[in-house]
Amino acid sequence: MCSTTEDYINVVEDFDPLESLTGKLVWGRLANGRTFVSRLVKVDRSKLYFRTKTGLLIMNDLRKITELREYVPKQGAV
Repeated sequence: MCSTTEDYINVVEDFDPLESLTGKLVWGRLANGRTFVSRLVKVDRSKLYFRTKTGLLIMNDLRKITELREYVPKQGAV
């Protein structure tokens, strides 16, 4: 039996890792070295929209963010 490259292609082609973080608290680092923790509320191409703990909506360009991951508070933190 012959197998082709198509047999090994992942079925999920349009998976965007940023979309999986939408609605979650995220920790991020900007290109200038500053860090932040906010809720990612929307991903619009290269624009990311975050809601701060005070309710402020902030837009950041994806090119200015060097790290972004889900934020998991330390045990015992309020």
